[in-house]
Amino acid sequence: MRITAALLLLLFSSARAFAAAYGAGYYDTSEFMMGKVAVAVVFPQSNGALQTKTEGTWSAARKNDVLSRIQEGMAWWTARKPGANLSFVYVTTTVATGYEPINCNANASSTPATPPCNNGEQDWINDVMGRMGYNDADYFERVYHYDNDVRTANHTDWAFTIFVVDSLNSSTGEFPDNYFAYAYLGGPFVMTTYDNDSYGIGYYAPVVTHETGHIFYAQDEYAASACTPTTYTGYLNIPNSNCENGGSSNTSCIMRGDIYPYYPSSGSCPTCNGPVVCSYTQNMIGWRDTNSNGIPDIADLPPTTALAAFAPDPTTNTDPVYYGMAHSTGVYTNSNPYTSDTNHYWYTSSRNNIGVNRIASVEYQVDGGGWLAATARDGAFDQNIDSFTFTASTLAEGAHTIQARAKDNFGAYDATPAADSLTVNTGQATDIPYVYDGTGADAEYTRSKSSLSANWGASSHSSGISHYNYAIGTTAGASNTVGWTSVGTALSVTKTGLTLAEAGVYYFSVQAFPNVGTPSGVTSSNGIRVDTSSPTAKVLVTSPQPAKNGAFTAKLIVNELNALSGQPRLGFTASNGLYVPLSLTYLAASTWTASGYIESYYSTGTANFNFSASDLAGNSGALITAGGSFGINTSFPGGTGATIANSDGNSVALPPGAYSGTLFVSISTVAPSVTAAADAASPESVKVFATDLVRQFTARDTPGAPVTAFSSPLTITMPYPDADNDGRIDGDLLKASMAWIYYMDPSAGRWTPLPGVTRDAAAKTLSAQVSHFSVYSIRAAGSSQADIGSLKAYPNPCDFRLAPSLLTIQGVPADAVNTCVYIYNEAGELVRSLAPGDGIDGLNIASWDGRTSGGGKAASGLYLYLVKTSNYGKGTGKFFIVW
Repeated sequence: MRITAALLLLLFSSARAFAAAYGAGYYDTSEFMMGKVAVAVVFPQSNGALQTKTEGTWSAARKNDVLSRIQEGMAWWTARKPGANLSFVYVTTTVATGYEPINCNANASSTPATPPCNNGEQDWINDVMGRMGYNDADYFERVYHYDNDVRTANHTDWAFTIFVVDSLNSSTGEFPDNYFAYAYLGGPFVMTTYDNDSYGIGYYAPVVTHETGHIFYAQDEYAASACTPTTYTGYLNIPNSNCENGGSSNTSCIMRGDIYPYYPSSGSCPTCNGPVVCSYTQNMIGWRDTNSNGIPDIADLPPTTALAAFAPDPTTNTDPVYYGMAHSTGVYTNSNPYTSDTNHYWYTSSRNNIGVNRIASVEYQVDGGGWLAATARDGAFDQNIDSFTFTASTLAEGAHTIQARAKDNFGAYDATPAADSLTVNTGQATDIPYVYDGTGADAEYTRSKSSLSANWGASSHSSGISHYNYAIGTTAGASNTVGWTSVGTALSVTKTGLTLAEAGVYYFSVQAFPNVGTPSGVTSSNGIRVDTSSPTAKVLVTSPQPAKNGAFTAKLIVNELNALSGQPRLGFTASNGLYVPLSLTYLAASTWTASGYIESYYSTGTANFNFSASDLAGNSGALITAGGSFGINTSFPGGTGATIANSDGNSVALPPGAYSGTLFVSISTVAPSVTAAADAASPESVKVFATDLVRQFTARDTPGAPVTAFSSPLTITMPYPDADNDGRIDGDLLKASMAWIYYMDPSAGRWTPLPGVTRDAAAKTLSAQVSHFSVYSIRAAGSSQADIGSLKAYPNPCDFRLAPSLLTIQGVPADAVNTCVYIYNEAGELVRSLAPGDGIDGLNIASWDGRTSGGGKAASGLYLYLVKTSNYGKGTGKFFIVW
């Protein structure tokens, strides 16, 4: 811990929107040490691919030991400040890397360099994070991306990563440039070795505890760190006054280093004086408590409560149901000085104001009685804003006061509870039971700016109802849009000639008047929103651009004031006019993750996104306001070698040096008309009918000229379907062992088998080396049988009353061409004919279900069959069937 790592510059990347802590941005992963924290523990494991492996393999026992010590260190922090409401969740993963991290410098500027990791930690962290699926341009960006995903997945306020580098076989427990445990101020990660210099695994807990302080902006306070008392840091902008280099304080503290402030004094450690976090460190990590009430200032922002007034008032309802909202969105001003500097320069303006307060409960009170628990409408109180409800049961006749107050996760109550005054009058006209917006069931939206409709349930009174009055306003009970107007005894109304505001919410209020007696209370609708605007969208491509052959990802952000009626649709049109739909997965808010695949046959150039969505008001939109296009470039430098693969599994591997220039390789399907002549001229092989296994492989250079010559052989791989693993190609019953790759020989006009085809039975693929591109197909090798003299029909007799039952005719050579089977009854009448794809499979095996061509059952009795082929002549036989 006596070594201080230099803070490294980060490459700029635009910030993402999501953060779990209220108000936090993408880079705000650890602003102050309060709330819920996700700790991602990553164990890099060398596979020796790039650098000699000198460490062993992480065992489960050692990883569990490290994790338990990390948990001990985090529990140490939790116990120091109960009022911080601090808790931790843990995610662990072991990731392969070609490097041996303990043999790499930590700092890229350290000399001498340590090949092959000449850039220090950057090289192996990039490798580790890339294998985890994070391919951002900079390794810090990759870790931030990972931290945000971990934070999202675990619903925490903060997240940071701890890289634990194996050093079991290292003599020093240090990196070559003497670093061993360090963290970057404010995140995104802590770096430790397994042994941590002379501390060893036995004292791992105090080491990681100290480094976690840095994650939340605590500065080192020991002299060797070169600290200065004039350095300010943290959310509260606190000076490092306990720095040993001239600070105004000289207090033992966890940030002074070593183990002494961590452990309490004992016989084994008489010089220990912990556990202690000095007030200076507490203030740097956000634990300042100015009013000494046990809640840090940053979180000392009690919630607020809003209670919707019950309507109608007065009411005949003695069990009124109340609704309200509890808010815990107050934020303390962020004064963190790390803005626009060399350490965190992505902050180009003032820092985000952030809060970790959440609603923990809501209580209600009737007429000053005891406080009772309200219910969260979504099932749990755990958000910054939560909706609640309760029933004020069995109210007596007369006036009442109803109050509600929220409580946050730091134990603070709303000091000014929300209140509603309500009068119960059971002698008046009964309350109108409902008011629905619209002409039928309650409507939430209207696409009109000039008219509104409503309908309501009837009131009752012993003297009868004289009339109903209605009004329209921008709040429940208000009449600022349409004043109170009688509609007689009608239970509905449509008001035209209005001037309504887009996105405005309007409420119908209705009151019943009896012939004699007291009017009912006012009942209001739940409001109808004016929505005449169609959804729009913007698209953010998250794959590298221009997009290359392979997986493709993007984010779709829909701009719609109200909810959508279903999932939006997104696709793109390549520059050759090919439309490609993308799969959408809901992410958060109004954002979807889009995924697809850039096939080799997509044209290089600009691809344009296509979007459509509809909202609940019935407005449909297709406008993309930003990010409407992206580039596709499926080329690759020929000298480097590459594998081009389609999502269907067809691929070609070009070794380095096969072609010197930039190359475009395409693998595409072909029209049946292209291969029809070759099919007919190739009786020695059998076409697969059920699945299109024909692909054209082509290559061209940058100007578009075909490339036909390569310096070394290329390897093509073609898959065949066998989903049930029965050794036969699905749908054709062709034995996979008979499958072979053929190429369409343009000079001979026929299919010619490739030499040296290899089979991967597990992957269900065939591969072959080729020196040029052509049209290739998986076909069945022809049979060596020379005639059809061995025809056989079975079972014979065939009892179709036994289900399932089929008559099989076998003995036609697999390479027979234009095979047809004709089935005749004893009278010589044609009952059924069978043809390839219609009763005859790819091996020329015929199957009959005992039915005529019209679908009826053939009569029981004796039948004759005639087999005709173009290359093997004819054959006959007979069988008996029973129905």
